[in-house]
Amino acid sequence: MLSEVLSAHNQGTRVSHAISDGSLYKTSDDVIT
Repeated sequence: MLSEVLSAHNQGTRVSHAISDGSLYKTSDDVIT
């Protein structure tokens, strides 16, 4: 999915945003995948 590409391309931004959004677990799983 596009989410995977975006996650790999914007890892830092996604992780940082996830911490604020409170979805760190979901983001971490997405990054690993």
